[in-house]
Amino acid sequence: MAGMWRPERILWRVANHMGIGDASTYVPFDLQEHYHDYCEITDWNNDWQVENCWLFNLPDLAQEHPYVDEQLCNWIDTFLTKFDIDGIRIDTVTHVPKWFWEHFVGAADIYEVGEVYSSDLDKIEYYIPPLDATLNYPYYYSMKDAFVWNKSMRNITNLYKDMGIPIVYYGTEQGYDGCADPHRSLPLPILVNIYNTDDSVTVESP
Repeated sequence: MAGMWRPERILWRVANHMGIGDASTYVPFDLQEHYHDYCEITDWNNDWQVENCWLFNLPDLAQEHPYVDEQLCNWIDTFLTKFDIDGIRIDTVTHVPKWFWEHFVGAADIYEVGEVYSSDLDKIEYYIPPLDATLNYPYYYSMKDAFVWNKSMRNITNLYKDMGIPIVYYGTEQGYDGCADPHRSLPLPILVNIYNTDDSVTVESP
């Protein structure tokens, strides 16, 4: 479509947590005070738990700590100064207080789309602004309920064309259902020579 913005270089950024391991070895967040005390999320409707407890045992950053806030915002500003990026895809938005995203967006000053993993429109709208947009999970869930995934990816993608910027994760075209880790983090099929060209959901040729 003429004049349509076509993002090519999207940075995937996580500001909620660090990886599993010894946090004392992580730079620049190597102090216990940089993290929330460990607790499990037992009630996903409890905003305090979602924002302060550890997601899947991942060390949860304390954005209210001035140093953590400053380092996260300085990092994104420095990164975008050095590299030609079209936008940012922000992970685990609901696990971080909204006020922090106002700081982060101000430092980034670029198009941001956030992962607000919810089918609740009010929850989605709560984060816009400060974010420019969120992944359209309400539409995703309604589409998943309405359509069987043995459609061709070309037909499925056509459903997106008037809904904003389409985002289709690799593996969808192979019929992967995601499952739980590590199954949802498998390598790109074509890289390991197991790409299924006969699958009924494989992308059609032009």
